[in-house]
Amino acid sequence: FFGCQPNLLQSRHLVERQQRAPQRAGTVVKQGSCAELFFGVNGSRNNILVQIPCKKQTLVFSDQKQAMDGTADRYAFVAEWYDPQSTLTRKYNLLFYPADHAVEMIDIKSRRPFLKRTKMESVRLEDLFIGSSVNIYARLLTIVGFGDELTRKLLGSKRTQCVAILTGPAVPAVGDILLDLLRDFSLANARMVSLTRRDADELFGDRQLYSDGSFRSQAVASGPTIALELLGENGINMLAQASEALSRRYGEASVIASSSAAQAANEARFFFSSRVPATFVGSGTTLGIVKPHAVAEGNTGRILAAIADGGFEIVGLQLFRLDRASAEDFLEVYREVVPEYVHMVTEFTAGACLVMELAGKTGDTHGAFRAYTGPSDPEIARHIRPNTLRAKFGTDKVKNAVHCTDLAEDASLEVEYFFQLMQ
Repeated sequence: FFGCQPNLLQSRHLVERQQRAPQRAGTVVKQGSCAELFFGVNGSRNNILVQIPCKKQTLVFSDQKQAMDGTADRYAFVAEWYDPQSTLTRKYNLLFYPADHAVEMIDIKSRRPFLKRTKMESVRLEDLFIGSSVNIYARLLTIVGFGDELTRKLLGSKRTQCVAILTGPAVPAVGDILLDLLRDFSLANARMVSLTRRDADELFGDRQLYSDGSFRSQAVASGPTIALELLGENGINMLAQASEALSRRYGEASVIASSSAAQAANEARFFFSSRVPATFVGSGTTLGIVKPHAVAEGNTGRILAAIADGGFEIVGLQLFRLDRASAEDFLEVYREVVPEYVHMVTEFTAGACLVMELAGKTGDTHGAFRAYTGPSDPEIARHIRPNTLRAKFGTDKVKNAVHCTDLAEDASLEVEYFFQLMQ
């Protein structure tokens, strides 16, 4: 029975109230002189147990086989959501089924199903990692842990956190650098900051000296710095190799990589908190946003490189994950103007978006970038403005790759919204 040779096979069916986290069908929950095998449905308060007395032979069930294969038909996470009405933080078991991009949610406190298994194309496995946010029906959930040991085994080593710090000549080349890095990594966070020498000294500590005698803190404090939080298998070693190659291209002081997991965690806390202010110009600039679908499609690096090729300088940059309230607030000007408003809000909350403050070479940065972005309908753009961003990267009027400010008088307000109010 299941590869086991029991000296006595006695099966008894036990119906009991579920007092522990929901178990999967085919999961061994106790081993020794007998094994308890769960049958049932996730989230059910009644499960059927079969106890199988057996010898020392090992039972191999579906979870163990999937762990050996390196894949799973379901991944489990612990997620939190702040309820603004009750001012409570609620916790859920968030289950993701990669076969059909479906999600399921179970309230941890009540142990009741909160959301039945529902197909959700906007949720991808690579977006689910500790510290990330995912939007499920207008709830912006934060992943705070793994929900079971199988998920921890399969994803823990594949999602190593590391941080790349871009300085000097590497900053304007961030698009090209992302093109290189995102072949092996996924982008978890990004932020452009301006550090003082004191900030940089605190960050690097005794890791100051370069081979040519210059100091890391001096290079970092000499201009804007971009921090990229990356996730990848064997991430620390992979990023070290990548940073060496990039440093040969852009200069020794231009790309700095985390040398350990502890250092990466410390750098992430340093750069992605309010203690270090984001860069902000606010005058003579305009706003550009790489929309969630374009980020998910892997076009972030290409779009940023194209923006640089168009003669625009990125003077502010940050990755945001918007909840519905923030998206509606930002897009309020379109509410009674465009019929796609509701779909626009949905798109802005579908995943991470990369927000940029842009400066141009001409006096009319807003007008120049709006022209370079192209018509809102990518199909029309491909016919009349084929070299524009939306013509190259857009899909339809909602998923048109890049947001730009429509009215010149709104440019500074939109920049301020993200780089001042949302900080």
